[in-house]
Amino acid sequence: MKGKLSSTLLASALAAITIGTSASAVAVGGDDTEKGHYLSGKQSRETIAARQKWFGIDNVNPRTGAVRSDRMIMSWAGISTFAASFMGHVVLLDGALAYARNGTWGNSKRYISTSPEEYAALNPEMYIVGHGHADHMGQLPIILGILPTLPMYGMEEHCNDIKGKMAPAVVNCTSILHAGAQFGEEATIPANLIPGLELRAVKHPHSAGPADKVADPPFDTEQATPRACIAYTQYAPDGTEPTMFGGPTSGVLSFSWQFHVIGTNFSLGWADTNGDISGNVNVPGLGTGGNLPAVYATWPHTNVAFGSIAVSPRRIFTQQINAIEPQIFIPIHHDPCAFDVKVELDNEIDKLPDALKPMLWYLTDPGDYHRPLVFDPSSPAWD
Repeated sequence: MKGKLSSTLLASALAAITIGTSASAVAVGGDDTEKGHYLSGKQSRETIAARQKWFGIDNVNPRTGAVRSDRMIMSWAGISTFAASFMGHVVLLDGALAYARNGTWGNSKRYISTSPEEYAALNPEMYIVGHGHADHMGQLPIILGILPTLPMYGMEEHCNDIKGKMAPAVVNCTSILHAGAQFGEEATIPANLIPGLELRAVKHPHSAGPADKVADPPFDTEQATPRACIAYTQYAPDGTEPTMFGGPTSGVLSFSWQFHVIGTNFSLGWADTNGDISGNVNVPGLGTGGNLPAVYATWPHTNVAFGSIAVSPRRIFTQQINAIEPQIFIPIHHDPCAFDVKVELDNEIDKLPDALKPMLWYLTDPGDYHRPLVFDPSSPAWD
């Protein structure tokens, strides 16, 4: 049954899914053969160190820097940004690290214990766009300054915006959805873009705050209710934080992605924003998004969903769960200091029918930044 782990497979699922390391990882010093679960290729010392930090020291070959080729790994950079290793292929999902001179992420680089330079040092094979706001594309110009030939995949508007920002430098951005596409239109993704995976992406409504916060409340994240965070007073901005870039025409234009491992039952979803898909809210020029549940129904079942809970009312979370029916739900875009939002999410999950209730993995900052979440696609736990 979608949305639940069967009781007989629960122990297997918990054994196959680990935070930080993989229980069956190859020992440090293992070779880069197929038996060792590593892809071949030699990385720099800086890349080896960054990958060990972000993907788990026992999931990265210490001699070559190759990441295990039999695991799906997601490592949070804050907001909705993740460094991912999909069966050994390193991919960046969004490019905004959770620090800034002021505003929601008004803290220093020390708070997040990383930098755009370290994020780029992961030496990814590609960059995948969620949407173009500054809290998602913020440090992308810095990343491209370090990795100028990095392949990017997004909507035509995403590509146009970053090309305009980086001009006259050439940007390697491939449009996978035409300009002006409607909600529910699916991307055309190059075949074998990530070997061993099928990728899907659909244009999805961006989050929007409720008209009545009392009758239709959002989750009480800092984006909904600005409030003091003690960690920020301890890690105040020092003035060196970069200005975050946002796409002037592609800011609200959003993709919802799925990554399916071929030959398995495992699929991972990532949506860096979530808006209304009931069909009752029309966005001029884009539609209502009411066709999104039908699109999701044609996709392989999403076992693990990383979904934004920011800004939109809580009922949007319920729409998301009803449409996707994940076994595990991991909320994103709720930092900073949002540990107290967990009870609200627990309460929303309690309202769901038992058949739809996902297992909740709750991330909080700063402790869960670049702490890898490791999934074994071959586990029998995935339905």
